[in-house]
Amino acid sequence: MSSAPAAADNTAPLESESARLELPSKAIVLKYVWDPLAPQETTTFFDELEDDMRSECSKFGAVEHVHIVADGSVLVRFHALESAIKCLQVMNGRWFDGRKIDARFDQSTPEEPNDADTKLEAFLATIG
Repeated sequence: MSSAPAAADNTAPLESESARLELPSKAIVLKYVWDPLAPQETTTFFDELEDDMRSECSKFGAVEHVHIVADGSVLVRFHALESAIKCLQVMNGRWFDGRKIDARFDQSTPEEPNDADTKLEAFLATIG
């Protein structure tokens, strides 16, 4: 007696499906930038990290704000949506201090792109 293969579980969203739901934002969350469980070697660690992130992200456009988050993430807010899109494209999957960065649009501050080209570019950035 042969057993039939189990039916595929189609209820779990695919990574690309969840990315499609992501709305563009002028703010980017860079996850896994630093290890919150590791002891910080210097008292200026967070100032240096903020400066490093501001310097690196300024390559994509004017940075309004950099905020170090206690969970190991860094939030970067840009002046223009196009700069945030470029940052997401370059920083997602990039290695920093032995950790692979996961870059996402900040969903707490979504933006509606002004034109179809920017909307398409934002969508393509989220699906890799």
